[in-house]
Amino acid sequence: MSDLLKITIKQVNGNKCQAELCSIHPDQNTIQVIENIAFQIILEAYRDFGPFESHPFKTKMDKCLSLMQREEVIISEEDYADYVSERKAIPTGYSSLGDNGGTNFDQKYLMKNENNQEFVRAANNEISWIELIEEDNNGSFPKAIIEFEVFDTELLSHLSEGMSWESAMYDRSAFM
Repeated sequence: MSDLLKITIKQVNGNKCQAELCSIHPDQNTIQVIENIAFQIILEAYRDFGPFESHPFKTKMDKCLSLMQREEVIISEEDYADYVSERKAIPTGYSSLGDNGGTNFDQKYLMKNENNQEFVRAANNEISWIELIEEDNNGSFPKAIIEFEVFDTELLSHLSEGMSWESAMYDRSAFM
């Protein structure tokens, strides 16, 4: 299940970042405190607040974003009908199919699998530690403040105090 969260950057200091994660869904009763969640925070901020053409790790960030985003591959109406009727099996490397998903509302597509194994490996290479600083499970929606540290300070160069967004992140190591 995805963690439906509101994320707010509380502080960025050198190679450390504090972020508040607040659940925004009644079924979400825990906050994940793991490296790949911290890495998703970094990448989502890069994606949502960019473009960052001058980011020192632009190439790395773009590559890691591609690992966590599900790509839509456009297919023909005939192929779509064959997949829906199960005359054809959805190919290896794809998780689902859909329609009305692209920029044109009449497109049919296959959805590529995410590369969670490679993403988790990248997260483990970038995040040196993560810690739960504060937790509040007394209200109807849990919230927590986490602090994490990266190996290279420049990885956080696009983050600033007060950035806030909603996310549907999840523990990618659970789906490897």
